[in-house]
Amino acid sequence: MSLKQCTLVTLILGLLAQCMMEVTVLEIIHIIISVLSAILSVAGNIFIIFLIIKYDYLQTKSNIFVVALAISDMLVHLLALPGYIVSNEQDNSNITDTQYDSWESTCRLSVITNIISYYGIFQCVAAICIDRFLYIKTPYR
Repeated sequence: MSLKQCTLVTLILGLLAQCMMEVTVLEIIHIIISVLSAILSVAGNIFIIFLIIKYDYLQTKSNIFVVALAISDMLVHLLALPGYIVSNEQDNSNITDTQYDSWESTCRLSVITNIISYYGIFQCVAAICIDRFLYIKTPYR
């Protein structure tokens, strides 16, 4: 694990401990797997975008949809996943009434971010499907 990954995991675990949550070993494993999944996904999507930008023969109309899909997927892992982790840990913790308002706001923001990010992914996948259908239907145009 690199220094950045260790720092990110330490930061997340520190924030959870600071909020006075009782974190079990299973929850820590869940958080670590989620963070590693996000890091690998973002790295893979950046690699795809880099390849399409670098090589001219990959810069096709069809690959524009692939770049848009990669960007949408990165948004899910950068914006929606942290909210998911926080809201998931919120459900497993005992919070006081004074903390409830901030948790409720975090949960709502997480839901909105998830909806917007997944909507972008679904639109990109639909556009790729339509593009491939049209290519198969009329391959030489």
